[in-house]
Amino acid sequence: MAVKFSNNFSTSLSSAINATTTSVTLADASGMPTIGANDYAYITIDTDTNSPTIEVVKVTGVSSNTLTVVRGQDGTTASSFSAGTKVELRVTAAALDDISTAANGTTFTVFGRSANTNISLANAAFTVVGRSQNTVVGVL
Repeated sequence: MAVKFSNNFSTSLSSAINATTTSVTLADASGMPTIGANDYAYITIDTDTNSPTIEVVKVTGVSSNTLTVVRGQDGTTASSFSAGTKVELRVTAAALDDISTAANGTTFTVFGRSANTNISLANAAFTVVGRSQNTVVGVL
């Protein structure tokens, strides 16, 4: 399983959803990352009002503009949203936690960095090659 990202993905809901909807149709999903078997991404649905309702959902499948989702992720609650509500792929705490968990015990190699490199992941082994300046490696 791998959490997937894409740069600056933003769109809107093409139709309203209620709190139990698990198939979400977007105006344009072309900027979503490819979600293969066991891959997923987190998107945020945000009313962007003075009293915003925000929900993080886990995307487990993409078919054209329709996403298969798990609602109410990362401490948020599944809610109802109107057509036109903003949808964005943002960096979330859940995604960062998933990356950290997946990296636990993984070996990383950093090649040819010429500026300061700071790496800190729990229980990870690191090999740093070709460093010409300070390298800080923190293994917790």
